[in-house]
Amino acid sequence: MLIHNEDVYKQTSSHTQVDYNKDYTALLLNCYMKKESYDKIKELIDQATQSHSKKESKQVTIFDAATAIEVCRQNPYTRQAATTLAEKTEQWRLLIQINIENNKNFKKALEIIQKNIKNLKEKVECLQLYGPKLLEEFSKRPKKGGYASIADSANRGNKPGM
Repeated sequence: MLIHNEDVYKQTSSHTQVDYNKDYTALLLNCYMKKESYDKIKELIDQATQSHSKKESKQVTIFDAATAIEVCRQNPYTRQAATTLAEKTEQWRLLIQINIENNKNFKKALEIIQKNIKNLKEKVECLQLYGPKLLEEFSKRPKKGGYASIADSANRGNKPGM
């Protein structure tokens, strides 16, 4: 019954001053996923990314972005939407997590840590959290043109005279 009435729930809630919290977000997205209404999920993600890109003073989105990313990343059909939302809302840790745990794209995760995380403390925290997994994966790769060459070139760049 709940799944068929999520639109009523959404419409009722949108006419009142509701704080769109994590529970609301998870409920709404899970209802859409159960109905396989991936187009509605995409609409919500598009709406959220547009309002974020405009840097509006008050958030117009109807859900909590971090929760939406967590819910969407677990379904292969909505994982790209989660990735897009994480990029647009600059939720770098979640994007790193998606790339490591879901997509197994370790090179992309390292690039995000290197390019997008500007705060040194945050960068160190990410490396502490994901460094062991990244090193494990890099050590499996052949050094010739593989992931290990990224670490090797970084080390060479730090030596004087090279």
